[in-house]
Amino acid sequence: RWTSSKRITFSRPVRWILALFNGEVLRLSFGSVKSSNKTFGHRFLSKGGIEVKEVSEYENLLKENFVIPDFSERKEIILKALKKSAEDIGGKPFYPEGLVEEVANLVEYPFPVLGKFEEKYLELPPLVITTVAAHHQRFFCFERDGKLLNYFLGISNNKPNEKIKEGYEKVLKARLEDALFFYREDLKKDLKSLIPELKKVLFHPKIGSMYEKEERMEKIAKKLCPLLSCEWEKVKEAVWLSKVDLLTEMVKELDELQGYMGYVYAKSQGYDEEVAKALWEQYFPKSLEDKVPETKTGTILSLSDKIDNLYSFFKVGEIPRGSSDPYGLRRSAFGIIKILDVKNIDVNLEEFKEIYGEFKHYPKLVDFIKQRLVSYLEDYPIDIVRAVLNVYSPMEPYKVIRKVRILYEASRSPEFPLVVEAAKRVIRIIPKDWKNYEVDEKLLIEEAERELYEKLKEFESKDIASPLELLPLKKYIDNLFDNVKVMAEEEEIRRNRISLLKRVEKLFRKFGDFNEIVIKEG
Repeated sequence: RWTSSKRITFSRPVRWILALFNGEVLRLSFGSVKSSNKTFGHRFLSKGGIEVKEVSEYENLLKENFVIPDFSERKEIILKALKKSAEDIGGKPFYPEGLVEEVANLVEYPFPVLGKFEEKYLELPPLVITTVAAHHQRFFCFERDGKLLNYFLGISNNKPNEKIKEGYEKVLKARLEDALFFYREDLKKDLKSLIPELKKVLFHPKIGSMYEKEERMEKIAKKLCPLLSCEWEKVKEAVWLSKVDLLTEMVKELDELQGYMGYVYAKSQGYDEEVAKALWEQYFPKSLEDKVPETKTGTILSLSDKIDNLYSFFKVGEIPRGSSDPYGLRRSAFGIIKILDVKNIDVNLEEFKEIYGEFKHYPKLVDFIKQRLVSYLEDYPIDIVRAVLNVYSPMEPYKVIRKVRILYEASRSPEFPLVVEAAKRVIRIIPKDWKNYEVDEKLLIEEAERELYEKLKEFESKDIASPLELLPLKKYIDNLFDNVKVMAEEEEIRRNRISLLKRVEKLFRKFGDFNEIVIKEG
């Protein structure tokens, strides 16, 4: 609260309100602050209060007083500064995605400051240096021919001078010195010797230790391994090394480096390259836009970690609500879905339920994955997504995604409405609770139903790749409905005809529930 009123709250103190309409002050107030035609520029570089007479002059007046209100313009200044600095030192900018945007939002008027650090710090792995520089100081790094350079670019909100540059270099040096100390100390530790220590590292109070998590991950990985034809010994070794870097000094200080430091230390200790790389890849993808693991071992490790996250937290009732997701379970679910999709892995996630036993929140887990699948498939028409999810379980993400794509491709054909019409005609006459698929040929007394039955058997023996391939069935379906009374008075004949249509429906349901599909007129 920034005013005497208990009803008025705001995240930052409101000092003034500039409100103009047609050159006149628009009279309003917020708490005790009243509107005027005055505003202010940069806190230290501006000339003081600024009187604005017309809205059209507002932007230029701010620029004259060292405030650039346009985000895209501030961003462009930073990008140009990066390009020029890179040219000056003969390198290329090297920094994490999103840093330019972050810095552009932190300054009112960007002033570039090119600094330097001692070459001895290049002993550190590149990502350690960029993490220290970017995440903690918002500095940009540079590289040449794949090797990091000992230069950085800081963006000041004040006119640069030697004192500011020295300050930047001093604070970065202190951070890098700490990092170098941690790195050298960690290199003395044998990774395997740290595994028992994971029993003391808490994963979650309701779930247990990191050691117990790795035990569950091993069981998951063992089920996944045959799907990718992996070397089990490599996968098993990766599982047990996957969390040991949490015990290193570097990760304790810079937790965003977990996984990467496991990779660095495993490589330095001579572990198999794929095992080492898997320790880093276990956290891929970190977002929907991020890459998936490249290696088979990394793929299995990443899936095992994320599947365990979902099952473990849902079992103890730690379920995301609203915008709250403290354990990143939405990210885990999206990661699983993307990996299965990109890597073409057809696995039923329900297979892992036995590892965790029965728990009351399992239906919520299924629904949670369903919601993530709907979001993942947001580029496809929602009726097609629903049609597939009405038939296939969201616990089979790969199947759902493939069926949605097949159905969508078919929907782009001018013949698709005819297929939908035929399917709906069949579906709507079958009672919802009908389970019988057995057809007694002796009870097929009408020619139309016999013809449909023969055509049905022909299609049942084929591997149908698209619903469009079922179009030839339409004339036989129409012929049946036009010439035969499906709901015959004789119960045996009626039941037999419904079972026949149930078999026809089963062919269509291979691709989804066609009742959900909306055909737009015209």
